[in-house]
Amino acid sequence: MQDVIGTIFRPRIIDELFKPQHLLSESSMRSLFQKLAHASIMSLNQESMDKLLDLMTMTVKYQVFNCRYPLEMIYCTLNHLDYMRDLVKHSETISNSLRKVYNHIERTYCRMDQQNLVLLRNIILRFFQDRKTRVSKPGRI
Repeated sequence: MQDVIGTIFRPRIIDELFKPQHLLSESSMRSLFQKLAHASIMSLNQESMDKLLDLMTMTVKYQVFNCRYPLEMIYCTLNHLDYMRDLVKHSETISNSLRKVYNHIERTYCRMDQQNLVLLRNIILRFFQDRKTRVSKPGRI
């Protein structure tokens, strides 16, 4: 897990991430996930890669959709960063990168007004609106 987190939060990627830009296309997002998967010891065939991408996109869509108020999206993101920091606490370099992202998110998004946060949420949901993947819950034992 440390390999994947370290890859996602390289300083060059972080700097690129916070530059104003258009939303990623679906093919660009797929390419990004493939690079992340191959940054670790994982080896995924196309079917497994498709399932991973579906799982990740549906999870993000579910979390954003279920936020009761716009700022909750940001809190959820910060919560995920805290969890990742716990996973890599023995790597000072990766922890520092995560701290940098955390601080940047706080400075940028926690100060945003409600209207812009609502707009941001709608843009994210619009990106996912045509992605429909059946996710089944495991049955009771």
